[in-house]
Amino acid sequence: MKSIIGTSKVDHLILLAGLLISVFLVVLGINRGFDISDEGLYALFADPNQENSYGLTYYDLFFKLFYQLFQIRFSVIELRLIRLISVILGAWFIASWAKKRNPQFSGLEWYLISALGLFISYSFLPQTLSYNSLALFFVSAWLYSLDEKSNILKSLKLGLLLALLLYVKATVALGLGLVTMGLILYESKVSWSTWKQGIGLVIPFLALETLFQFFLNDSFFARFEQSWNGPISRTDHDLALLLKINLVGWFWVLLLFIPWLLVGQFTKPILWGIALVSSLVVAWLTHITDEWNHLVLVFIISVLGYVFGRFRERVTTHHLLLVALPFILHLGSNVYFFRLGIFFSCFWILAIFGISNRNFTPFNLTIFTSTAVFCVFLGVWWKPFGLEEPLWQSNSVYRVPNNSIILLDEELLGCLSEMPSYLNNDSQFLSIYRNPGISFLLGKSIPISPGFWDKASLMDSWNLDYKPSLLIYQPIDSLPDSWHYSDTLGSWTIRNQTQYLLSK
Repeated sequence: MKSIIGTSKVDHLILLAGLLISVFLVVLGINRGFDISDEGLYALFADPNQENSYGLTYYDLFFKLFYQLFQIRFSVIELRLIRLISVILGAWFIASWAKKRNPQFSGLEWYLISALGLFISYSFLPQTLSYNSLALFFVSAWLYSLDEKSNILKSLKLGLLLALLLYVKATVALGLGLVTMGLILYESKVSWSTWKQGIGLVIPFLALETLFQFFLNDSFFARFEQSWNGPISRTDHDLALLLKINLVGWFWVLLLFIPWLLVGQFTKPILWGIALVSSLVVAWLTHITDEWNHLVLVFIISVLGYVFGRFRERVTTHHLLLVALPFILHLGSNVYFFRLGIFFSCFWILAIFGISNRNFTPFNLTIFTSTAVFCVFLGVWWKPFGLEEPLWQSNSVYRVPNNSIILLDEELLGCLSEMPSYLNNDSQFLSIYRNPGISFLLGKSIPISPGFWDKASLMDSWNLDYKPSLLIYQPIDSLPDSWHYSDTLGSWTIRNQTQYLLSK
C-alpha cells in the first residue's frame, strides 16, 4: 500500500482537523447536561465535605488536601475542564514515548494520533474527571517516565505515578507495579541498583501518606484498615465477579483477535469469511446495553489482530506492552470489558500505527480520524452517558449551590426546583440508589459514602437503626426491611426513572 503519512501536509491537516473538532465538541458541551448516577459520584468525590468511608477509591483525599491547603473547591465545569486538559497533556506524554520507539513518525504525527485516540474515551461514561480518566492520564505519564535516564529519578517518577494510581485505582497500581518491577529487573540484572530503584518506588507513597496524615489525619492505610475491619463486603466488587468479568473480556478479545491474526498472516478467502463472521457474532453477543460504541472496540481489535499477522516481524516488546495496558487499566472494574474497553483503546490504536509503520492510505487515515470525531460527538452530544436525550436538549439554566451554573434538561430541573421546599438546612442528604447526583445538585453531600448503588452496598455500610427522616429513593432495589416511610412528599420522573422523596 502507498505510504502517505508524513509525506505531505494533507496528512497533518486531516489529523489536526479531527483534533480541533473533537476539542470544540467537548468545550461546547462543557456546561451542559448532568448524569445523576456516575457523574454525581465523580462530582461528590471532589467535594471536600463528602465522606468516603469503606470506599474502593481514595482519590478524594487529593481534593480534601487541596481544599485544606488553599481553600479551593472545584466546580463540575472545572472538573470537566481538568479532564480535557488531562487528555491534551496525556497525549504529549504518550507521543514523546512513542516517537523514541517509532521515529518514522514525527512528534507532531504521534501527538495527533495519541490525542485522537484519547478523545475516543469520551464515547463512554460522563465527561467529568473520574477515577478511570485519572488512571488513563497517570498511565500515559508512566509511559513517558520510562525514558528517564537517571535510574534514581526514574524510580522516583514511576513510584509517584504508582502511588497516585494506588489512591485512584489500586488494582491498576498493583498490575502496573508488577510490570514496573519486571522492567527494572530486566534492565538492571538484579544488583544494588535494583534495590535502590525499588526503594525509590516506595518513597513517594510514604511521602504522600505522611502528607495526608499530617494535614487530614487520614490516609490510604487508615482507609484500608477501616474497610478491612468494617462491615463492608461490596458484593458488586466481589473477587470472583471481577475475575469472571476479566476472563469474559479476554475471551471475546481472543475470539476477535485470532481470526484476524490468521487473515493478516495467510490472507486466504476462507479466513476472511471466518473473521468477518466472528466480528459480527461478537458484536451482536456483546451488545448487552443500549450503547453501540462497543462496535468501535470490535473494529479496533480486528484491525489490531490483522496488523499483528500482516507485519508480525515488526512486533516488539513495546507493542506488546501497549496491547497489555487496556487489560491492566480494566483490572478491578465491575463493568464488562466490552463496555469499558473503548475508554482505554488508545493504546491499541498506537500499537496499530506503530506496527503498520506507515502502511496507510489517505482513506485509512480519514477513517481513523472520522471514527474518533464520531465517538466524541456520540458520547458528548448525541448519546451522552446517563441522559435519555441529546445534549442540545439540556438548555435550562441551573445554579448548583456553592458550585457553578450549568444547563440541564427540563425534567431534572423541575425536580431540583421543587424538592428544596421540602428539605431542611442540613448539609447532608441521603439519596439511594444510583442517584447521588441529586444530592450533589442540591448542594449537599451524602452521609458515609458518595453513592449507594444497591441495597447490599447500603446495608454493608449503614447503621440500619438510624433511618433518615427524609430520603430520595430510586426504586431499582428495595429498601432495608426495617425502613418504613409513611409519606411520599413528591415524585419526579427523570430519564424514565421515578425519584421519590419519602418522609417518616
